[in-house]
Amino acid sequence: MSLLLVKNLALSVKDQPILKNVSLNINSGEIQALVGPNGSGKSSLVAALMGQPAYQVTKGDIIFNRKKLLKLRPDQRSKNGLFVAWQSPVIIPGLKVEEFLLKLFKLHGREREKDWPLLKIRQDVARQARKLKSVGLLTRDLNDGLSGGEKKCLEALQMTIIRPRLAVLDEIDSGLDIGSLLAVGKMIRELNRQGTAFLIISHQGRLLQEVKAQKINVLVKGKIVASDGPRLLKTLNRSGFKTWLKD
Repeated sequence: MSLLLVKNLALSVKDQPILKNVSLNINSGEIQALVGPNGSGKSSLVAALMGQPAYQVTKGDIIFNRKKLLKLRPDQRSKNGLFVAWQSPVIIPGLKVEEFLLKLFKLHGREREKDWPLLKIRQDVARQARKLKSVGLLTRDLNDGLSGGEKKCLEALQMTIIRPRLAVLDEIDSGLDIGSLLAVGKMIRELNRQGTAFLIISHQGRLLQEVKAQKINVLVKGKIVASDGPRLLKTLNRSGFKTWLKD
């Protein structure tokens, strides 16, 4: 069943066209990848999905979980099951990571967890943090003074707390050492088994191989120019994007 349907989407920033007739379909429980050279519009698509106001949809539509996504506020999009791990996560000095995650748990916890006592919630948050080797981050301020890899682990930790219907990961593998990358890959596979679908934006093939992405979409100059299975990733590893950059 289709979970996310992007139909002929055109997007502009300050009247400058960024995306041109982009169409994308992600089914429930599917893992897809979006790859492309720098400046091709990948992060702009992510911004449009979450409703950043600077990104103006000039054509097309987005259907998510059977709702017209463009009519929903960003908080409504989140409550309907859309999660984004940002390429550059926001820094909030004074907000402790554990406090933030406990709030996320309360907002997004499943029905059977609504009445969990605070101690049990804290134990669950700590358990998820251990999987990502990020327990030490719980007492830190949100993204303040964290390394790039620590920020990405924290984005993954938020995802495990929310357990969304669809997780859009914008270069979550950037800055991760090999141990952290493998831990994030394991977390993605675990959530996928529980029903979460993924759209993973990446410049590296290692994470996509780890999670066994089923479909690779290539975005070049604001257009999706190719979509195929894992064999497309092998082609990209050999020759990059030069086939589509000739014009």
